[in-house]
Amino acid sequence: VTAVAVSADGKTLLLGTAGGTLAACEPAERAGLWDHRGGINCGAPIRRVAVSPDGRLAAGLVQDRGLAVWDVVANEGKVYEDLL
Repeated sequence: VTAVAVSADGKTLLLGTAGGTLAACEPAERAGLWDHRGGINCGAPIRRVAVSPDGRLAAGLVQDRGLAVWDVVANEGKVYEDLL
């Protein structure tokens, strides 16, 4: 894990990985555990992440590629290249 963000309501944990995955988790029924909610592969390491206050949208800065924007609820995302 290279980057972490938590939604304002504390219900979504967003993770970026060195393998290029942008993923979200939510609290599990057992304290201290998180359930995986899905993710997208961005093709390069994720360096920074952000999540909208409601946990619906996520963004990740993809090393040497651009910006990944992901609709966590619909599990759809896109990497916008050459923005940086």
